Amino acid sequence: MSYQVPQHIDPNKVFLINHSELEGRLDSMFYTHQFSDIIVALKKCSLYKRLGQIAHFSSESWNQRDYYEKHFPYIEIGAINITDGKIEYVNIVPIEQAPSRAKMIVRTNDILISTTRPNRGAIVKITEKENLYIASTGFAVIRDIDDSVNRDYLLTVLRLDFTLKQMLQRSTGGNYPAITDDELSKIIIPIPPIGVQNKIVSLIESAHKRKQNADFMADSLLQSIDDYLLGELGIERPSPTRTENGRFFYTSYKEVIGRRLDPLAYSGKAKEIKQSIGNGKYPCTTLKSLIIQESAGDWGIDVVNDFDEHIYSKCLVLRSTEFNLYHNIVIDSTKAKYRIISNKKLDSIDLQPNDLIIEKSGGSENQPVGRIAIITKDLYERDRLCYSNFVQKIRLDNSQVIPTYACFFLRLVHNMRLTETMQSQTNGIRNLILSEYYNQQIPIPPIEKQKEIIYHIGTLYNRAKQLQHEATTILSDAKQEIEQMILG
Repeated sequence: MSYQVPQHIDPNKVFLINHSELEGRLDSMFYTHQFSDIIVALKKCSLYKRLGQIAHFSSESWNQRDYYEKHFPYIEIGAINITDGKIEYVNIVPIEQAPSRAKMIVRTNDILISTTRPNRGAIVKITEKENLYIASTGFAVIRDIDDSVNRDYLLTVLRLDFTLKQMLQRSTGGNYPAITDDELSKIIIPIPPIGVQNKIVSLIESAHKRKQNADFMADSLLQSIDDYLLGELGIERPSPTRTENGRFFYTSYKEVIGRRLDPLAYSGKAKEIKQSIGNGKYPCTTLKSLIIQESAGDWGIDVVNDFDEHIYSKCLVLRSTEFNLYHNIVIDSTKAKYRIISNKKLDSIDLQPNDLIIEKSGGSENQPVGRIAIITKDLYERDRLCYSNFVQKIRLDNSQVIPTYACFFLRLVHNMRLTETMQSQTNGIRNLILSEYYNQQIPIPPIEKQKEIIYHIGTLYNRAKQLQHEATTILSDAKQEIEQMILG
């Protein structure tokens, strides 16, 4: 009589498997139902093959003497948009500074699959524009594909949930699981008739176009916010022809004495933006005069199971990387990490609704340091929040200014790249010079006008957020429909 696991036991924790079903691996996670059920469903398809049976991986490498003389275009895993499957940016890197992983030559129509955390779906097809670019060795590169498979169909299937879960199943490692080309070649790919493949490609392409339209409308709304705010405050946006032409300028000794000597702080662009703000229709005051409390953050220490709650508190510690770039008014706390903070320190860095937090260290080549976010009530009620030492908290006097209005205006300052003139750099890390940031002038309309501005911008944000949600839903619905067509 065969042994059976009692029904009251979770089948994902205790289960049986036949010796004949073992694939040379003894890690139990590989055989759990979350994976085995997918394999069973795929094997019911009329025709399926392993990825290695229909596609071949390229090993073409770059010897740094071919194609490029001084600089080369480099594709990194982080550049892949995992939602749209597009390359968001390409770094131009001096050859003498080439990372050790910059070795893979890619060609038009190659399919790149991230082998580090492959289940994220960092998978992209190379266009003519990226032909002969150099990619990280963190990618597996598919070049030759069997004639029975539409290349775009394969790209679509590789990004579906049942394939990404197979990649997770066959990955090894802890925080950053990785998959080898050999394990990747064992992924099961269903192969319906070519007519069905073409229909699936048309369906996903249509969904991507509809998503792009929704994203475009959302981006247009967000971009209109700055122009609306400038108009309401009577601030003229400096003309690019005045601020960007001419690389030489002069300033008086009085402006420089006791301050920075780097020219960026005294550029014509910075002066014209500040002058435009001062010439608006409402009186201005400095940010410093509005602050009633400020403090730097603390990264804390890793949570331990038996920490003393009388000495430490468990907090969700926000870093500058959690700032949501899409809205720039809320924080994406889904990636934040729990740490324990000394209760003595907690008194000063505990976040409250309407506190503003400013990115004082970090930034990037294309994004100056100084992003800003506001702690909303729903975010505050969700968790106990603190922030890292890359972030500065300020609490404002709400009798003079509504914090949300101040956040909108400081976001405008950042979008106009004025914070670019208020930063220094140490060991490659950009740092906001807080003394200069605090001296930033802020127009102060009457409270009722501030409320009117908040309401209008809030309406635009909410509509943009709705469009963004619709865009995401369009794509996820299309993928579910495709999975249904394949699996039945």
